[in-house]
Amino acid sequence: MSVDTNPPARLPHHDALLACATALLPQLHPAVVLAERSAAYLWGVDAFPRAGSMAGQVQHVCLPPQARGRAQSSVRVHRARLVPQERAETEGIPLTAPMRTAVDCAVNARSLYLATGLVDRFLAAGLVSADELASQVERPWSRPAQARLERVLALASPESQSQPESWARVLFCEAGLPPPLPQCRVRTQLGMLHSDLGWPRQATAVEFDSVRHHSTLVQRRRDAVRWRAMRAAGWVVVSVNLHDLGPGARALVQRMRVLLQERGWSCTPVEAERIDRSLWRLRRHAPVSQ
Repeated sequence: MSVDTNPPARLPHHDALLACATALLPQLHPAVVLAERSAAYLWGVDAFPRAGSMAGQVQHVCLPPQARGRAQSSVRVHRARLVPQERAETEGIPLTAPMRTAVDCAVNARSLYLATGLVDRFLAAGLVSADELASQVERPWSRPAQARLERVLALASPESQSQPESWARVLFCEAGLPPPLPQCRVRTQLGMLHSDLGWPRQATAVEFDSVRHHSTLVQRRRDAVRWRAMRAAGWVVVSVNLHDLGPGARALVQRMRVLLQERGWSCTPVEAERIDRSLWRLRRHAPVSQ
């Protein structure tokens, strides 16, 4: 088992999860390790973004296929035979190594949106690299797991600065719109700015407006200055929030489709048909649940 001597940056509930794992793991099995979302959190990747606390959160662990562990309602057990390189330890807690944790999150997340958002955070933090992740595709996964992993790798980017930004990028790509660039460069009179997502050829930017990162008056004034500079440079700036990635996703895709076409994107009949099918699906299922 490798030992992590440089613990990652602590998330708000890091110590609470450590305390929970310290009490929980000895009750299960000597070979148990913290895994998937729980391991991701200790690596500094927030897999519980809406959790007010660790109380009541289902914790994920990994056991060897034949090991018998004590069943608990607050624990989800994953079965896998881990090789030594897939095991690590941080602050006395055994857990899956970053690479294995990222792959497990990609394969087991409830949706492609959540999977890509988590993998993006692993990449952005430098915990894993795209090449390292790509090397995992050839391992003997199940067919659905391999397909999910391949799709996540095709969409993932270390440039994304938050999970909602990743979700928005996946929404546009899966809907059939041209792929936007994360942290898109916009040359303005204030200098080189970066939009969360952008289409340079159509001079169109998407800015994610979250309460978490844009809640203070100073932050909102700073955003307003940036957006005015982008618009003065000839760009259209579209503000997006969590509602637009949930119930409002269909309207957002339709809006971006019209806007990109108005600004020069040529949509082929095949692309138009794909977008129409995506809009029909989005009317029935919100991509990101609130």
